[in-house]
Parts: sequence; structure tokens; C-alpha cells
Amino acid sequence: MKIRTTSYTYAVELAATNQEVVAFHWEGHRAGKFLAPHLHIGYATKTEFPHLPPKAHIPTGRVAFEDVIYFMIQELGVPPLQRDWKDVIAQTRQPFMVEKSW
Repeated sequence: MKIRTTSYTYAVELAATNQEVVAFHWEGHRAGKFLAPHLHIGYATKTEFPHLPPKAHIPTGRVAFEDVIYFMIQELGVPPLQRDWKDVIAQTRQPFMVEKSW
């Protein structure tokens, strides 16, 4: 059995205001959509990036959910729920990296 990802949306929001900081999207093969995996800089960062349109599609590679969790803890300072968080992320990310089809 194999699980297949057909699209994803990972949004990081400020807890106090629910304003989006960053969102990672991939709409898969739906017609009329931006097909490549991409990133949106959210409204919460608008003062830091005033010239970037709010709907700009910033290209990325395929993003694993574990990479978003790592980013939140390592770069945004979100406190991890357990001490061995890096080991847990590595263990769950590894099968995805081996089995992904593109």
C-alpha cells in the first residue's frame, strides 16, 4: 500500500491574530491553477515585504510536512512538544524522501 499526495496547503499563522505568515501550496494537476509547488508570503509579513504582491507565487520544490514543522521550530521559535523533535522529524521524513515519486 502506498499513500499518494495529490495536493497540499501548509499555512503558518500568528496565533494571536490568525494572520498568515507564510503558506506552502501545491495544487497538483488541477486545471487553471499554478501547477508548480510554491510559497506565499502572508499578510502578517506585509510590512517587511511591501512590494511583494499578496498573491505572488514564489517557486519552491516539493515541501514535506516535516520540513514545515522544522522551519517553525528552528526559524520561527515555536517551542517543540518534545526534546527529541529533530529525531522524530528525521524518522518520519526519511520514508517520504525515499518513496516520493517526483
